Amino acid sequence: MNLILLHGYLLQGTGSNIYAANVARAWRRQGHAVTVICQDLQAGALKFVDEYVGPGGKLPPQPPAPATIRVVVPDINKLLPVYVLDRYAGFQVKTIPAMTTEEIENHISMTAERVCRKPLYSKACKCDIFQRTGSIGPGAKNCYPTARH
Repeated sequence: MNLILLHGYLLQGTGSNIYAANVARAWRRQGHAVTVICQDLQAGALKFVDEYVGPGGKLPPQPPAPATIRVVVPDINKLLPVYVLDRYAGFQVKTIPAMTTEEIENHISMTAERVCRKPLYSKACKCDIFQRTGSIGPGAKNCYPTARH
């Protein structure tokens, strides 16, 4: 099965980053073709990543091969929403409460554009992205179904 894991942060470090990476690895061990959508600009250097498509990169016309992990990083204009303020190389970091509605909507739209663009070929999607209220974000104009861990 082709699966998508949507994670709003990186695939290394601590906490949910490690959790997301471990979920992707477990699905690959089960033989699934896994697409991870995240913000990790360095994911192509991770040993468990088989294929990397960076911001603005062209998605291949076919889904990932069985038992592989493809990482896709959307272009989010370098603005990384976080719960706890920290430094992330290559990003302007803002806590979600400090973001404007326009910034939140823009981030959601840019991420969703990458998620919804074919060819991701997935029948299942596990989302692990920032959420305050509603489907994604407060008063989101474009709501997308999600499952949270």
